[in-house]
Amino acid sequence: MTVFTTTLNQMAILFIFILIGFFLKKRRLLPEDGATVLSKLETNIIMPALILNTFISKCTFDVISQKTPIILWGIAIAFVSVIVAIPLSVPFAEKGALRKIYCYSIAIANSGFMGNAVMIGVFGNDVFFDYLIFTMPINIVIYTWGVSLLMPSKGGNPLLRLINPICMSMVIGAVIGLTKIAIPACAMTVLKDAAACMAPLAMILTGFTIGRYDIKKLLTDKKVYIVTALRLLILPAFFVFLFRFLGMSHDILILALCTVAMPLGLNTVVFPAAYGGDTSTGASMALISHTLSVLTIPFVFAVLL
Repeated sequence: MTVFTTTLNQMAILFIFILIGFFLKKRRLLPEDGATVLSKLETNIIMPALILNTFISKCTFDVISQKTPIILWGIAIAFVSVIVAIPLSVPFAEKGALRKIYCYSIAIANSGFMGNAVMIGVFGNDVFFDYLIFTMPINIVIYTWGVSLLMPSKGGNPLLRLINPICMSMVIGAVIGLTKIAIPACAMTVLKDAAACMAPLAMILTGFTIGRYDIKKLLTDKKVYIVTALRLLILPAFFVFLFRFLGMSHDILILALCTVAMPLGLNTVVFPAAYGGDTSTGASMALISHTLSVLTIPFVFAVLL
């Protein structure tokens, strides 16, 4: 019950911020391009600040040498997620853009914005550093396979997509932490204060994005409820039983569960919108899964852990 109530309290806080973002959109208190502004601010400033602050303060040679199992299990989660998602997406849609949206959603949960917020709120900053290391492989999958799946093919090397603020902040933070380069106290304070904005801003962005659509229409897609149940309940149970059978420790199991039990992400809205695609399915996934996750995440953590 302690795990359930602690997680439920954190989810309630995050959901209130989602409602704030929804209200801001419906009342037109922010301009139409507010989602774009919030997304760029979160991706280019707030998330990198959070990662830099964490890696600079906690990344040392002694720590990294102890984290090899976490990295290896993270690679396993990323690999199995993609392998499982490809066949599971087939019944949801014919070949094409919609099939790719379902495939991405089954493979990749919102382990970034929502996962980071839940991990910090429930387990604290010490465990959050392990979580960032654990989710590095899934982030590589997102910025290579995931982006290629949701965006029209333009050729080129998909690995170049790893040159982005989030991935680069991990590298820079690790270098500073390992080399113990002196950072002015005022700069560290800026990073810490900016990092504190991550969860509220991410949830406001989620609510604002959902608020752009007709709620009644978003709630009528039956397939979205099925994929939401798959994402929030069935896949977390599958991964927990599989990796517990393979010998995953309890501490790493917490990281894995926080990676796979999060709601469906916003990339299925963001990327199709950028290229004139249909965003209604992605928005429906975001609305239904984020709303239900307020109850499913505490339940899954309490039962499966």
